[in-house]
Amino acid sequence: MSGLAPGTLAITVGVAGGVVASVDIRSDRPLSLASRLVGRPVGDAVAAVGLLHAVCGQSHAAALHFAAEAALGRTLPTDEQRQWSVRLAAERIGEHLRELLIEQADEAALPLGREAIALAHALARGGADARQLEALRDQTEALWPALGRKIARDTASAGAAPPARDPLTAVDDLVILAGLSASEGFLAHPSLPGRCPEVGPAARLMGTAAMPGATRAARLAEMEAALTEIGLNALAPHTIAVGPGQGFAAVESPRGRLCYLVEVNADGRLVGARVLAPTEWNFHPSGPFAKSLVGRRPANDAHTALARLAADFCPCVAVAITVTDLDHA
Repeated sequence: MSGLAPGTLAITVGVAGGVVASVDIRSDRPLSLASRLVGRPVGDAVAAVGLLHAVCGQSHAAALHFAAEAALGRTLPTDEQRQWSVRLAAERIGEHLRELLIEQADEAALPLGREAIALAHALARGGADARQLEALRDQTEALWPALGRKIARDTASAGAAPPARDPLTAVDDLVILAGLSASEGFLAHPSLPGRCPEVGPAARLMGTAAMPGATRAARLAEMEAALTEIGLNALAPHTIAVGPGQGFAAVESPRGRLCYLVEVNADGRLVGARVLAPTEWNFHPSGPFAKSLVGRRPANDAHTALARLAADFCPCVAVAITVTDLDHA
């Protein structure tokens, strides 16, 4: 891999007697794209990371901006925090709606869905006005019947939800900050002692993506909540002023908790950045996705069933799955 290629998650699943016996996960996803912007004014770097990340770009921009402000000892004005909250809520709507349309919607809903996604992305970039915001609300609400009926049926057929696996929350930020400060290796393989944290919409709603239908149901619920949260300060990042010139911020992106640790000089230029994305938690070699597979008996089309489950754990890059028959290896 070279340049700014997004990378891939390569997942090899060994099946014996029809049951998953082993899981190997390897990633060549680039880490800390923001670190490639060292030397630039923070404002330019914020705009750049929003464009560099094809998914959850505004969450990355917000995390970098808020972390840099904390590093400089600043508190964002209420109006600016509200603006970012609107942008993050709009991004959540757009990202969830795109996934739901891919998985669930009737063909008849696609034209309206594409229009709503375009409006959500415009609002996330700060380019939509009050009239467009109202249009986004109307269009999204019009799509709920097409999305919701199927999600409700899928979730109901799955039975009662198990307890939450181990959701990552703001309570964990200080430990994550310590890990990021100690080693760059924490970016690729984050871990918390005695824990197997899960991130993403299902985990945020006290469930797990391992339960059939849980992620789709959580996406719909979060879309509805985000329509209410637009205009409020409900999605503002959590920040920590680490020390002179250093700041930390965590954002609940559509795909899970996203953390930035940055260093900024007195001239407002980026000196360093360490970024921990949700994918590294859910697709850790011994993380929640891998643990949910061992002992599972995939459907007849194992490759399709495993790919669908991987999608429910919300990867931010492409996933390549290889199924190995250990009985005939």
